[in-house]
Amino acid sequence: MQTFIKHIIVPTLLLSLSFCLNFASPAKQQLAHTPKDTKIQITTHDNQTYCYTPSFGKAEGYIYLDHCSRAKPARYDVFHRVAWNVNNIWLCMTAPESVIKSKKGSGNLLLRPCVLNDKNQQWLIKDGAFYTMDLAFRVQDYQWYVHINAKQKAYNHTLKDMQQWIDTIAAPPTLSIKTFIGWSFISPTQFLLYYLQNNQSFQDSLVELIYNPENGHIAQYNPNTGGLACMASRQGKHQDWNWIVWASCNDKVFAKKESIYWEFFRLSGSQGALRDRDGNFLRLTQYGPNWGVPYTAKPSFIERDHTNAPKSLFLFNADIERWSRYVDSNLGDMLSFCPAPGAKHLAQTQHKRATRSLPPSFRLNEEWIKRFYQIGATSDGRVERIGVCGVCLLQSFQIIAELESFHSTHALSSGGYFFDTAPHTSPFTSFRARYPALAARLGELVVTRPALEDRESYHLSIMRNFEAMAQTMLPGFVWRASTLNEAPEAREQMLQTMLNAPLGSLWIVSTYTRDAGGNRYGHALPALRMEDGLMFIPTNLPNMTFTQYVSYIRQNSIARNVQEAIRVLTPRGRVLEAVAHLQITQPDPNPLNISISNSNCTGEGDNRHGSAAVPLSSSVNQCSSGRCVLQ
Repeated sequence: MQTFIKHIIVPTLLLSLSFCLNFASPAKQQLAHTPKDTKIQITTHDNQTYCYTPSFGKAEGYIYLDHCSRAKPARYDVFHRVAWNVNNIWLCMTAPESVIKSKKGSGNLLLRPCVLNDKNQQWLIKDGAFYTMDLAFRVQDYQWYVHINAKQKAYNHTLKDMQQWIDTIAAPPTLSIKTFIGWSFISPTQFLLYYLQNNQSFQDSLVELIYNPENGHIAQYNPNTGGLACMASRQGKHQDWNWIVWASCNDKVFAKKESIYWEFFRLSGSQGALRDRDGNFLRLTQYGPNWGVPYTAKPSFIERDHTNAPKSLFLFNADIERWSRYVDSNLGDMLSFCPAPGAKHLAQTQHKRATRSLPPSFRLNEEWIKRFYQIGATSDGRVERIGVCGVCLLQSFQIIAELESFHSTHALSSGGYFFDTAPHTSPFTSFRARYPALAARLGELVVTRPALEDRESYHLSIMRNFEAMAQTMLPGFVWRASTLNEAPEAREQMLQTMLNAPLGSLWIVSTYTRDAGGNRYGHALPALRMEDGLMFIPTNLPNMTFTQYVSYIRQNSIARNVQEAIRVLTPRGRVLEAVAHLQITQPDPNPLNISISNSNCTGEGDNRHGSAAVPLSSSVNQCSSGRCVLQ
């Protein structure tokens, strides 16, 4: 009934979740149009014709009114951005932040790398003129530069012969995101934040970098030239470590991963690691002559790399976490919309607010008991896992996901949220077949070492992995992990907290027990706070009959106090050695879910949408409103 694991502690996960319901009738999805990049031609206030063109000078990139013969073609994309390809780098027309924020003063429009998380790059076209999305500023010209002015004292101009360009809801040039790479320095007397720039770390000086998920580049932008410099690993396959460098790069996507390729790994919230194409970890030391200077290191070397308190745990912009959650939602058909509505007010009319627990009135009936059995009996008795997810944990995710999805209607009688139920079969077979890309991402989390911080305990490393796994499997919720509770008083306190929780609360509990012969066992199972106590729902039941299951769940699964909870968690006279939890604290209202969908996103329908593929700029759909407003 339980997976046998010798000499390994598997911590407890605690979750509570719920899913949103989509009541809107399905809208037709349509890919963003093939771009028709065109020179932006305008008529000035004195009836002259000129074109927008990128210009660099005075340590900045601007948009200049020039003769059209010298202008570059531009794109008006699905996200309301105006973009130029300058030496294979996509730069977008960007309003100056100081003017937008203050609603005062004036400033020339700037050229910045096109990103999904800069609202100052979105533009409406009204009556032949560009406006900011709130219509507060009309784009004008001043001394030959494209300009905005709070008092409208510059010259107006209008677009000329651009209707076909306007009507083309063009595919985005990139899906890049602004971020930073930060790290915390913590001592008994200090808590400081540092940020990477070039090969140094600067305190409290946030440096914006550009992450391109399609080619893995993390780059610094030079506004003086419009160029990018990418963080590059130069560590050879036979080297334990090496310093990183910054190399000239662009937005091209190549078939093979380059030395400037990076991937975010083991993300938990906005914290995690970065790995190069060979799996080496980005790293730095907190002391010594080269403190704060980034380098890469092999996982095997990190295990013995302790000089000057090195670390590989970094902090990123929250939009990196949002992108990761969006990707996982798309891979697992967990998006609410297909296509995306494109604006917040449209989403609110189609969407019921998510909660983090079942309604207090929920009652467990025969239908649900039968469904729990079907899920638990989908096991062939073998020890199998993807990453750190074993049979019992995968079944736990499915039980909770189905409770939250269908508690107001009826339990499923076949199929399943993540895998199709079938007695005496492995749930991983169906899971891999239905969601191969999600299973592959989950499989990467098999690595619990190296530690991301110096001398980090094994228990903390595995809990970090469980958080990352939960964020991958159920990305629509915010997770909070406990410590691994080994002391008796700590275990009892955790269980008492569960007993005190509101009715309808849900968890996945994972335990570490020992039998009389000294063998250790790891197990995971859901728990549901009900009116008559705390119910622990058994999982991984290859040899239990339905009659036995009904008897067990009615007589042995409900705890009304801590001692009864310990009894339920320690079958056959085992001793409870450790327990931990990972709790869902609230739904995660990811704004990307409203703004982006991908080709073939129908998924399973009924609030289960996604393309089951990694999003690409070439696969972005139009929104149901046409162009999409980035939130």
